[in-house]
Amino acid sequence: MEIKVRVKPKSGRSKVIKNLDRFLVYTASDSRNGKANDELVKLIAGEFGVGCDKIKIVRGRNTPNKKLWIDI
Repeated sequence: MEIKVRVKPKSGRSKVIKNLDRFLVYTASDSRNGKANDELVKLIAGEFGVGCDKIKIVRGRNTPNKKLWIDI
């Protein structure tokens, strides 16, 4: 399954919000060194009840708008 995500790093607290066509993910981590991406994968894995190894960033590794593939 492919989902669209908008990431907001350094937000103070981490949470996932489902909008109409995408997920809005707030991460407490900074975007440097991929820490926000790592936290994004953990948050989405928890949201869908799968392991982190089942989630891949397909597009947008260095941008706030991303596409993720979830292997369910």
